[in-house]
Amino acid sequence: MRSNPHTFGWEEEPADERPSEFMPTGFHSLSGYHVPRDLTIQYRKRESRIGFGGLVVAFVVFLGLSTVAIHQFGRMVHF
Repeated sequence: MRSNPHTFGWEEEPADERPSEFMPTGFHSLSGYHVPRDLTIQYRKRESRIGFGGLVVAFVVFLGLSTVAIHQFGRMVHF
């Protein structure tokens, strides 16, 4: 059995449901997909503050903790 799909055109659309103008409503700027430019700039600036300096601080802390752990392990094994 074949179905014969009918494509509705502009004439079949009820007049009260037709859009009066084809213009963007600006709603896209309020949706979750649109992020204002000033917010992204602030985020990039805040992210760049952590950057290389944060990496160096994290490495120094890790190195210090590793040194203390190795020293404590050496004292425990030597005893």
